[in-house]
Amino acid sequence: MDFNVATVEEKLDNIIKSIEKLENDHDSSEKSDSNIQPNDQLNEMTELFNTEVKIIENKIIEKNGLIDKLTKMRKECLLFSYTTLVETLKSKVSNYSEFITSATKFSKEYLEYINNSTDSLNDDIDTLQTKYNFNQTKKHMASNIAHITNDNNSLIEKEKEAIQTINNLTKLFTIDFQNADANMLYNNKLQMTYFYSQLQKSIESIKQLYRKVRAFKLSNIYLINEKYSDISKQFDNILQLQKNKLTENLNNLKEIEQYVS
Repeated sequence: MDFNVATVEEKLDNIIKSIEKLENDHDSSEKSDSNIQPNDQLNEMTELFNTEVKIIENKIIEKNGLIDKLTKMRKECLLFSYTTLVETLKSKVSNYSEFITSATKFSKEYLEYINNSTDSLNDDIDTLQTKYNFNQTKKHMASNIAHITNDNNSLIEKEKEAIQTINNLTKLFTIDFQNADANMLYNNKLQMTYFYSQLQKSIESIKQLYRKVRAFKLSNIYLINEKYSDISKQFDNILQLQKNKLTENLNNLKEIEQYVS
């Protein structure tokens, strides 16, 4: 649609100047009683001006219709992208929620496991030290237990942050976006994008802590196995000493029998 504002303004300005000139000529001609021609010209210019104004009005109406159409198309595009984003984020949020639950559960259960297994191992060492004098066997201390406790606490804090962000996203999922205007859709889309980026940061932190907990678990399982292996070797030594002692006693008994006989 050809509708150059500057061109229209120039055209109207020229018409107005022509009308003003004709009005001045009309005033002058009245004094000489010969004003028929200027009156006709004035009427023609006025009619031309009104015609141009009508053309402008029609073009404005046409442009308003186009603006309404573009506004409707914009909302339809926003609605499509919004619903697509909502469905995509719903799936991702569901997966993230499962991961968060799994990671925090794993960390909590492992912290309990490492404490219980350490206590159980040390109880066994106490029993063996009391019964067999295993004084050379040191009690097991979970390595970096303070660090893993801090990591577990940090993971719990990150879990809270992630859950709060998920709640914020979920609220945006539940609005009546079919009846929302374009501006509301646009603003909500920006909010969802922001909250999702925050959620990704929390998830990445949780993943790092989760990996540290898993690595810690593997290292301490290895250390506990090493400690039990050490106990087993010492117990084998005791059995060998007892066997040697029994053999010695048996030989002594044989010597006594020979002497008596």
